[in-house]
Amino acid sequence: MTASRPRVLYLTTRFPYPPDRGDRLHAFHMIRVFAERFEVTLAAFADSPHGDEEGRRLLESWGVRLIAGRLPLPGRLVRLAGGLLSGRPLQIAYYDEPRMRARLAQLAGAQAPFDAVVCHLIRTVPLARAVPARLRVVSLCDSLALGLERRLAHAPWFERPSVWLEAGRVRRYESTVLDAFEEGWVVSETDRAAFGAAADKIVVIPNGVEQSLFEGDIPEAADPVVGFLGHLAVPHNVDASVFLARRILPALRARGVEARVRLIGPEPAPAVRALAELPGVELAGYAKDLRTALRGLRVLCAPLRFSAGVQNKLIEAVAAGVPAVSSRSAVTALGAGAERWIRIADEPDEYAAAIAEAWPRSAEEKARLTAAREWGRERFRWEAYADRLGVLLARR
Repeated sequence: MTASRPRVLYLTTRFPYPPDRGDRLHAFHMIRVFAERFEVTLAAFADSPHGDEEGRRLLESWGVRLIAGRLPLPGRLVRLAGGLLSGRPLQIAYYDEPRMRARLAQLAGAQAPFDAVVCHLIRTVPLARAVPARLRVVSLCDSLALGLERRLAHAPWFERPSVWLEAGRVRRYESTVLDAFEEGWVVSETDRAAFGAAADKIVVIPNGVEQSLFEGDIPEAADPVVGFLGHLAVPHNVDASVFLARRILPALRARGVEARVRLIGPEPAPAVRALAELPGVELAGYAKDLRTALRGLRVLCAPLRFSAGVQNKLIEAVAAGVPAVSSRSAVTALGAGAERWIRIADEPDEYAAAIAEAWPRSAEEKARLTAAREWGRERFRWEAYADRLGVLLARR
């Protein structure tokens, strides 16, 4: 008789399809690799009662059971008001939806306890308390407090009070969140260190990368395009897009490099849409075919000034064989040795110099890109999450 597979409840806030932003991408691939080894139930919030139709069909093909919740506006406003008064992080209050908690409690009461509950980000932690399980894990991804604290220096003056307030609340919440879990996961040593004393219960598991990006040879030099990739409404991506188009592109042209900028990603914020009015700047929208989009760039430039965690855009460029330039904090988060394969810059002139160096796609540059690919193939595997969960379940 074949042994039954471990039953895993995976909690996430946003329905993980399309995987068009960091949190959705992370959840999408974790669910995919979990479904290969475990019996997965997914609870997530969606715009419709059944989630995105294409995404729902894909999840069903993986054998994933879906519990889709809603976030009606009146309830969100009430919870946010309560969060302001209670001192809880607003993003915790926002997603602590009573009907989802009731559905999860009802599910738990109708069956044997799950073998594992996996929370994706701290936002789902209150929902997990309604569900008994043999094992509890929280996939923190990164330190949200660290990201907010880095954002403070670059946020507009009118946003700084709210960012400062939320950063303090999240920092306090993160200091105790591991108390209710056997283990937490983050994507980098930088983020692990940000949890202070709680870091003893945290394991570093780097993000993975889509394996199809490794296919094919190193591309020849593409059109003279410097690209940026990301969800273009997320604050750190908005800041990076503006910095690239308004500060780095002029510095690059001052060096005699006639380049264009292509911003790839969905839902551009007003500040990003305004960049399309600049000469040589284009908005390309969401790239469903990521490999083709990346291989159409001469260089990927990601001037991320206040992000936290691992930026998948950098790993994806490495896998596609495209030169990449990014900030010291973003490259360091990828782990030891990353600076050998991804150029580091922080100021506009430094970015311009790094892009100019990678521009010709010389034989030496191709050899560098080939070695970088091998580093990326060995280090960044989504399957590592399923491997770790399997180890923890075997110990119970």
